[in-house]
Amino acid sequence: MPTEMLYPFAIGPDGSVASTGDPDKQIRQHVLTLINTEPGERAVRAEYGVPTQELLFDPDNDLVAESIATKAKAALGTYEPGVVLQSVVPVVNPEGSGIAQVEVNYARRESATSSSSLSRNTNTAVIEVGGHVIEVVRG
Repeated sequence: MPTEMLYPFAIGPDGSVASTGDPDKQIRQHVLTLINTEPGERAVRAEYGVPTQELLFDPDNDLVAESIATKAKAALGTYEPGVVLQSVVPVVNPEGSGIAQVEVNYARRESATSSSSLSRNTNTAVIEVGGHVIEVVRG
């Protein structure tokens, strides 16, 4: 099983770079990294990310939520073959507080090339306008 650095970056108790070999934790990190990255932030992969900051001051919460959902769905489909999207649901605060969220429900494939074998864990990532991500892990 390969290991990956922890996201966010951390130093382990022994002074080395903290890492994980847990595939569920790794795919969670992949999703969070993709959603928290604005296109253009990565020098080699300029298109990588979900452009949420461009929607930051848009006054139409319904339109913002739908746009984030569409962009998140496209980015995850392009950059995360190990993720099976189960739903991408815009959630708009009815009080007009300027908060639009998108719930991304996903599961990890047992392997990136497998179409049928899913992990038992389903995760929900909640994205707010501006790119702030909250995640609830359900298993």
